[in-house]
Amino acid sequence: MADTAAIGNAIAQLRRAMHLTQQSLAAFLYVSHQAVSKWEHGVALPDIMTLYAMCRLFGVTMEQLITSDIAERLHAIRLQAAY
Repeated sequence: MADTAAIGNAIAQLRRAMHLTQQSLAAFLYVSHQAVSKWEHGVALPDIMTLYAMCRLFGVTMEQLITSDIAERLHAIRLQAAY
């Protein structure tokens, strides 16, 4: 069973690291900002196509996002932002 809270936390961390609002992420994914909020709070999970698009945007694999193994990617995003 997927840990929806951990996945939601990973989505929120990646979104913030990329300086995106819930609204801007929602617009990119063609969903409502309420949907993004539900994901980030662990209430719901995105469908597979939305998950795929989100992973491409964040530069992570589905496995990394689902297992919350995003530390390396967060570090890379933060380094890019510093330059």
